[in-house]
Amino acid sequence: MRVWIEVGYLYYVVFLMIVSGYLVLRTDASGYRFFGLTKEHKVATILGWTNIVLGVAVILLQLLYPVR
Repeated sequence: MRVWIEVGYLYYVVFLMIVSGYLVLRTDASGYRFFGLTKEHKVATILGWTNIVLGVAVILLQLLYPVR
């Protein structure tokens, strides 16, 4: 008889995505804006919001379509 133990890491990954997106927005994007680096500010803002949106989207998809 096989016994499978499932280790769920999805919520850990989502947590890291949302927190890293917030930190990018809070530290990198604001620092780039402060020093007048407009291209870097734009890229950091896009990457930060992308992380946050993808994290929330994964949570919503998990709630709508559970794996089990």
